[in-house]
Amino acid sequence: MQAVNIGYSPRHAAPDSRRWRKPLRVRLRGAVLVACAIALIGAGVGVAVLRASDDTVRTCAHGQIGIGCTDRNAASGALPAGPSMQVRIDSAARFGLRGPTAIAVAGGHLWITNAFGDSVTELGWRASDPPVIWSAASYRFWGPNAITGDHGIVWVANAPGNSVTEMSSETGSVIRTIAGGSHLARPYALVQSGSRLWVANAASNSISEINAISGDLIALIRGRRYGFEHPYAIAASHGSLWVANAGGDSVTELSASTGAWIATLRGRRFGFGDPVSEVAGSARLWIGSQHGNSITEIDTVTGRLVRVLAGRRYGFADPAALALAGRRLWVANSVGDSVAEIDAPTGRLIRFLAGSRYGFSNPTGIAAYEGRVWVTNLSANSATELLGIRASDPRATARNADLRLAAGRLGLIRLAVDRLVARPRR
Repeated sequence: MQAVNIGYSPRHAAPDSRRWRKPLRVRLRGAVLVACAIALIGAGVGVAVLRASDDTVRTCAHGQIGIGCTDRNAASGALPAGPSMQVRIDSAARFGLRGPTAIAVAGGHLWITNAFGDSVTELGWRASDPPVIWSAASYRFWGPNAITGDHGIVWVANAPGNSVTEMSSETGSVIRTIAGGSHLARPYALVQSGSRLWVANAASNSISEINAISGDLIALIRGRRYGFEHPYAIAASHGSLWVANAGGDSVTELSASTGAWIATLRGRRFGFGDPVSEVAGSARLWIGSQHGNSITEIDTVTGRLVRVLAGRRYGFADPAALALAGRRLWVANSVGDSVAEIDAPTGRLIRFLAGSRYGFSNPTGIAAYEGRVWVTNLSANSATELLGIRASDPRATARNADLRLAAGRLGLIRLAVDRLVARPRR
């Protein structure tokens, strides 16, 4: 898991046969069974491969714009609910959640920013671990709205306070507070890459490059050539920084080592419509567009468009926050009060979660780790924890079904062979 820029800040707030020789009857039965097993397993695997191949073609088509092969769920207007899971809702009373926005995993704990409570809530994995609430009194939090963690450090961006707070993820103590001045202006997103902390300043259309060790400002990157227009999200992948410009319907690529401009992605084919969320893997970047109700996938090695996920079959409604866990992309829909699980390699919708049992209410932050997903609910001052989220691979499911069928047939053949061998001679 890559714990970078996970969250969103709403503007409105992987025996020896020589020793014992079996009787002829037993050996005969074994030979027949082995032959049958080989034939059945071969047939079963063949069917599984055919199904997998068909699924590959179908799901790739679903991940492309303008290419249609319609599945049953899309045709009926229903979104797949997927396998059942456990749901637990953590309320404000116990966890001190007040306007919970961004969420991240760092130092073996879960960290949640409380924009309206001027605090950060730290949670352990075990149910017996009491939550720790770090408040503004000692940490100078002011509307904390974004968070990231790496190498024993947690960085918190305070948009209204024009500052960044650096904390130890081991002890929770404050290391320093980097005040605004001229280089922090409404910091809405931040990400650490190596020894550099990069901060997106929405108010000044700039990116601050900060030494993550000393806390000193290295450079303030701004100007027309960069195309920054209300930079609202930032992520790092394959040696580059990717800045989502909510006001410009574009994404700017910078060098993560020098800050030099590389490219600006814009245009109708990218499907950007007020991009406000990002998450990155080692070679892929996903951008959520608020007004476009879409997810754009970029190859961060080549900078080329991979696909745009959009349309009713996904149920996106202001994809405000994204999280990546292995092969799964999780999308929190702020307006739709829902969460979508996407198969990252193919863009196929796995399941769509909505309804009162989940407690989603303006979900604005999401994190996935160790078979769990956490979602912050801004309007309900709560966090929803989803357990048992690992969905079965449809191809593996098909193969397992075929193998179970083959095993059943083999059992019938075993019974028939036993009767044949055991029949007395006339």
